[in-house]
Amino acid sequence: MRGVSVIATPCSARKKLLPAKSLIASGLPREHQSLVSKAWVRKLQAAVVESCACARDLYTGRSFLKVREAAHGLGCPLFVVSAGLGLLDGDTRVPSYDLSVSGTGAGALRERLTHSLQYSDWWSGLAASPFASPLAGLCVGRTRILVGLTQPYARLVGRALANLPTPDRQRLRILGSGLERHISPELHSQLINYDERLDHLIRGTRLDSASRALVHFAGLVATRPMASAEADQALVDAALSPIEVGSPVSRQRVSDATLQKHMTRFIELGLSATSALRELRSEMLLACEERRFRRLYQEMLQ
Repeated sequence: MRGVSVIATPCSARKKLLPAKSLIASGLPREHQSLVSKAWVRKLQAAVVESCACARDLYTGRSFLKVREAAHGLGCPLFVVSAGLGLLDGDTRVPSYDLSVSGTGAGALRERLTHSLQYSDWWSGLAASPFASPLAGLCVGRTRILVGLTQPYARLVGRALANLPTPDRQRLRILGSGLERHISPELHSQLINYDERLDHLIRGTRLDSASRALVHFAGLVATRPMASAEADQALVDAALSPIEVGSPVSRQRVSDATLQKHMTRFIELGLSATSALRELRSEMLLACEERRFRRLYQEMLQ
């Protein structure tokens, strides 16, 4: 028996297809969330299915692709947690869209709401999506259910995961950074915790820490029989224990104007956004969130 039955991961903003014009959050009315939710579901129900791709193929973000590769290697089903479409079986054909609970711009759901976003209520509304699978779809098999979550997505699905039947909830292994305050206490015992030593196992950024932890943990338990969450955490602790972590690096946060001055030099050197950000952080010891950096860099290139 393989050690992992199912893998679930958040969607990515990067997609293989351009969003359908009817499925962009900016086209929604600015209303109370309940009305916006119903309007969005109506748009999904009217979506043209010809311009679709399988959910596993639609998303092209680097973190998503790493998790997809891990699921393929283990031969287990892949599910996608989508703020726009609901819980997606990886084999379900879905349309492209632009709606995000954490982003900005045309796809930002918050811009369409007259009150603060109620994450779990939005997720409940997506149950009516014609593309969504019931949460019970995660519960196939008899071993671990690996769920990688960022903090916004933990707010989105945390309540629903907590309501799974106890035997299935106990099979959950939830991976991500700083999730405790965003999920129900019933799920705290299902968290698998990594720390900054993860960076020495799989290099990356804070934004992709959940996917990196999921991929590493999947490798640890791939051939191990079902065990308690405590025993699984002990495996992680043993993998991390040989790694010595030095003093944290202090980086100065700077303004957009200062960043743009440095970007001018990076562009003259022909650096990609990835290489430029690495230079900024490791050599210049300046701090910048990746999404912010890429947005400014793209603007400078235009």
